[in-house]
Amino acid sequence: MMSEFYQQTLKEMDGLAGRGIQKGLDRMESAIRLLGNPQNRFPAIHIAGTNGKGSTCAMTAEILRRSGYKTGLTISPHLEDFRERIQVNRQWIPIDAVVSIHRHLKKRVGHIPLTYFEWTILMAFQYFAEARVDIAVLETGMGGRWDATNVVTPLAAAITNISLDHEAWLGQTPEAILQEKMQIFKPGIPAWTAIEDDKLFGLLKQYCTANRVPLYRLSDYFRQNSKGVDAVSSFSVFDYPYLHCGLSGIHQQKNAALSVALCEALKLKGYGIFREAVEEGIRDVVWPGRLEMAAGRPSVLLDCAHNKGGIEVLKNHLAKTGHRYHLVFGTLKDRPAAAMLEMLAPCAAGIRWALFDGGVRSYSREDAARIIGGLKPETFPGGIGPEILTIDRESWQNFTKTIPPDETILVCGSIYLVSQVRQFLKEIK
Repeated sequence: MMSEFYQQTLKEMDGLAGRGIQKGLDRMESAIRLLGNPQNRFPAIHIAGTNGKGSTCAMTAEILRRSGYKTGLTISPHLEDFRERIQVNRQWIPIDAVVSIHRHLKKRVGHIPLTYFEWTILMAFQYFAEARVDIAVLETGMGGRWDATNVVTPLAAAITNISLDHEAWLGQTPEAILQEKMQIFKPGIPAWTAIEDDKLFGLLKQYCTANRVPLYRLSDYFRQNSKGVDAVSSFSVFDYPYLHCGLSGIHQQKNAALSVALCEALKLKGYGIFREAVEEGIRDVVWPGRLEMAAGRPSVLLDCAHNKGGIEVLKNHLAKTGHRYHLVFGTLKDRPAAAMLEMLAPCAAGIRWALFDGGVRSYSREDAARIIGGLKPETFPGGIGPEILTIDRESWQNFTKTIPPDETILVCGSIYLVSQVRQFLKEIK
């Protein structure tokens, strides 16, 4: 019976998606006031950025959990189940809590035209307050200034990096996007960033100086110890000379170092962060869909890179492996699909353009064919452009039979695509 209530709850929440993305914090501010400001009942860490914020959130939360703190975590979007978005000590929010809090929100704030993301964040605030978490790690959605999470005053905050993404909402340049995301930094609250571009960092520093925000740059403390593509490459930060990140890719070392920096900020506020918790937290963290290798014949490498910045990082990682992959690429209409595909082409042994369910932003077969037709043949393996692959279970199984069993399929370009393929792989197992 509870499962039926849960499915009905998800259906009602999905109905909020039609409200799209709405700028402004007035709806959230009205809602939290009517709910008694649940976000003030726990301290928080606030993390924004174009790429890597989810990984940074996950590692920060794991360090805190291993240090003995009951730790809340918000992420978005989810890969398998809505409940992934709201966690306490790595455990998804229970089904009955989703149902009961949804009913509570309907009674108290149902008259406010909240978006899907705003409703989800309100649910997280309420759940964390009821669960009496010691601290919560909050991941922003796509922005900062008007993000639903930006009603908190955190203990510390971070921006991972900045590149082009969601330009229609955040701006057409990295500078404009940064101006949106840096609004999560509050006066007197320590702020960290892994931004490496000097121009962008200068803009951020100017903002922080004007608003009395103590700003720290990760590159002043981070050092990569060994160069390589495997998970055992190490880095040093602060008084940790030899840390290993369990998530694959050199970029994840920087995300890990940023999570350590945030926990160092907490230490200065009296939190007990244990050395073993830091070392084990970033070594053993699990974060699906980020250079995740699914065993099989052929094997499948899953990565949620879904914008040019993420694809650039993925391309650099793949180039260092020296392997070529059977690429299954799919993205949404608001992404620079042709440019992203051309970036990955040198690492590909063959390419399929994936048609998947991404809602109203999904590509049709005709749209995909038009973009493929405009690509330069010499860009692709053997001069052969991408074939179109519809993502359903039967088509996926037929496709994998055409790949030599000792080779690897790479799935990337959209979180929604990775989610759907992961589900196929689970079902096939």
